[in-house]
Amino acid sequence: MINDQWIKTREKDKKSSQSQTLISRQALFVLCCQRFVFLLRKTIISQKYFWFIVSIFKEHNPSKSRKLVRELARVQRDFIGVVHRIKFWWLQRRYDNQWPAQLLLTDGTQPPSSKIAVLAMYQPGGLRASTLETCDHLADCGYTVVAVSNTPLNEADRNTLAHQVYKICERPNYGYDAGAYRDGVWLLRREGLKPDSLILINDSILFPLQKKTDAISRLEAKNDTLGGLVRKTRYKADLKVGGETTGFIEAYFYHANLRDPDIRSLWETFWDQLRLTSGRAYLKEGRVSEFFDHANQPLNTLSSRNSFLQSVEEMNNSELLKTLQYGAYCVPELSETNKQLLASEPDTNWRRTALDHIRETVSRYPFYGSFIYGSESLMQLGFLKRTNSPLFRETRKSYLRAVDAGDLPRPSDTILSELRELIVLHKDT
Repeated sequence: MINDQWIKTREKDKKSSQSQTLISRQALFVLCCQRFVFLLRKTIISQKYFWFIVSIFKEHNPSKSRKLVRELARVQRDFIGVVHRIKFWWLQRRYDNQWPAQLLLTDGTQPPSSKIAVLAMYQPGGLRASTLETCDHLADCGYTVVAVSNTPLNEADRNTLAHQVYKICERPNYGYDAGAYRDGVWLLRREGLKPDSLILINDSILFPLQKKTDAISRLEAKNDTLGGLVRKTRYKADLKVGGETTGFIEAYFYHANLRDPDIRSLWETFWDQLRLTSGRAYLKEGRVSEFFDHANQPLNTLSSRNSFLQSVEEMNNSELLKTLQYGAYCVPELSETNKQLLASEPDTNWRRTALDHIRETVSRYPFYGSFIYGSESLMQLGFLKRTNSPLFRETRKSYLRAVDAGDLPRPSDTILSELRELIVLHKDT
């Protein structure tokens, strides 16, 4: 009896000790967070004094003052990053513990297949007609669509979309497109679906520009691991290797060939380990590409800056002239060079200057934004960015000029209508 009572007392003391330890750890965590916030505030407040010192120092040694400013920005960025990583860890833990209770799932009418596309959407103003055309094109290519919306859909849009997809998932806009992609991948696993071919696409692009675009079939034929429409690299890094560095696949379109069990395992591991963010400043577009590259898996894309430049060099002067004629610019010096080239007679020196100009432009800006005619005639990617940036506003105008002149194929009426709406909305005049 005494021994039993002693054992119960010991167990009670042990539980109490564990509870106190847990409470003390939680208190320590909260204290650390409070300390970080306090130091962060002090850092921000002290900046005004720092800039005063820099202004005095700048008069005596401008180069060192610039370095000082860069170092301060780096230290502050790293410091704030630590605070946000703690915040993101807590937010993701809460989100994952609730999953999938926070999702609103609607069954569509389309059956699943061995090819599936996860379409990430954010359309608070209502479902766009071009999104339905994207679903139609994916279905024509043999893909069943899972639509993941980062904003609630109204009843009419939900019913319309359900007729063209296998499933609709409405979720909080946590993690942005990466979060939508991940929830789509997780849903497929939850449904017991193991597609051989998987596309991740978001609605930041108008795709396809023409219904007969063969970009997907070309990508399927080329890609045996992870692929996409465009590979982005750093220009200076390319120069150092005298060719093309690995870079990363731009995140608005991925294609994963999952027939190989090792590739499928690698793919699922990435999405299980992915750390989501709640701030666009901390998004890292190249994470999935880096993950595959570190696993020594090749990245296969239909285009890159290097491949575009190689193709441009093979153009005749007539095609080169059209590439410049429909060039899009957001800085005056490049636009002025373009005007001078268009006003000159094409000869050997002109060609050399034109190629140098194109090379300089795409070293600073995306080739498919700066030279839409060259991009579509050479690469045939079949998409336009919807981004409201100075460059892509000019790109949309250049594209419409080329279509009106008959130099590029006419897109669908839906795409044309949305392009003109974007021009009015963003005042692309």
